[in-house]
Amino acid sequence: MTKIEFNDLFDSLCYGHDADISINGQRYFLEWNSNGLTIYQMQNDSGQKFSAIYGDNKNEIVTKLFDYEFIPGKSLNTFYQEIHILDIE
Repeated sequence: MTKIEFNDLFDSLCYGHDADISINGQRYFLEWNSNGLTIYQMQNDSGQKFSAIYGDNKNEIVTKLFDYEFIPGKSLNTFYQEIHILDIE
């Protein structure tokens, strides 16, 4: 993903959109719920809850998401070039 796509993903998530992304060949679905953002690790068309992120508002939650280490030592902020956006809903 480019820096422009990175910024678009951040903004879209802050506006409450869900997203489907791929990191190192593994697919994740990021879904908003009433309490925060749930991260599902996807296998074909089914997902298993991987993690959840909570905060006082959407901006805080998305900021925490971008600092979250999907892979030890690697967050969306530090390795965005290796992330592919599959869909933003």
